[in-house]
Amino acid sequence: MFFGSSEIWSDKLKLSYNKAHRATERMEIKAMSRRCRWHKERRRCSIQISDNPFGMNALYINC
Repeated sequence: MFFGSSEIWSDKLKLSYNKAHRATERMEIKAMSRRCRWHKERRRCSIQISDNPFGMNALYINC
């Protein structure tokens, strides 16, 4: 039974591999985006009071 030339099958395999690879990349990008949103939501505010050389206290708020 004849299924086509080897070049055609090679091209089909390359296309299917590329399609699967793109899908994997999309899933990885979505996962990174979810992690970034999660970290942003979980981020806590911190307050620091520090002395500077001029004898004044500085208040730093990190949110």
